[in-house]
Amino acid sequence: MNFLALAQKLVEKCGMSGNGPVSVVGQTGEMKRAVNWINEAWLNIQEIREDWDWMRGSVSFSTVPQKAAYTAQEAGISDLAEWLMNTRICSFRTYDTDVGVASEIFLNYIDYNNYRDTYLYGNMRLSYARPLYITTTPDQSIALGQIPDSANYTIVGDYFKTPSQMTEDADIPALPSRFHMAIVYLAMVYYGEYEQDDYVRTTSMENFNKMLGRMNIAQLPEVVAGGALA
Repeated sequence: MNFLALAQKLVEKCGMSGNGPVSVVGQTGEMKRAVNWINEAWLNIQEIREDWDWMRGSVSFSTVPQKAAYTAQEAGISDLAEWLMNTRICSFRTYDTDVGVASEIFLNYIDYNNYRDTYLYGNMRLSYARPLYITTTPDQSIALGQIPDSANYTIVGDYFKTPSQMTEDADIPALPSRFHMAIVYLAMVYYGEYEQDDYVRTTSMENFNKMLGRMNIAQLPEVVAGGALA
């Protein structure tokens, strides 16, 4: 469902007057509340977890000779919430652009303090080569070590996106369509609170929690068991 269809479904499920908004834009009164509740529900669902699968994106960018650090914007993305590099579910990689992915290798993650004391110290500031290590800086830039000696390296990896809002009738929330009713159920909770209708609030929260449980199974990273202890 798109933004408009979600708002119309909310009006239908709550038994509000009329047939629902004809647009999400320019509404007033009850229809404006319906539109706002849908958007609020969508934002809150995104913020329940920072690692929903639907909020995961990929990044690919080329190095710049003698440039160590790259902001999210320089890497070509504008919706960064968190880089996915120091985790069990993702690693950044690099390959020689001319050779292609046959030359791809994993980049080893190190924490920023170790990176700073290794690659931003003394003569290492002027030592350039193919990067083998990666970290995130305090301002959430990506930093490479050694500092690249050419523009011929491609860096690839994943990241999690910041929560988004819907603004137009045709906007579609990014979570899988089979879970779109979760947005409606949570918006119905807000309606029940506004109307002081405990039945609507309680039953809607029950329906939302059931769907949230299914979303947790389908849309969160798989838990990988650790190795045996020595």
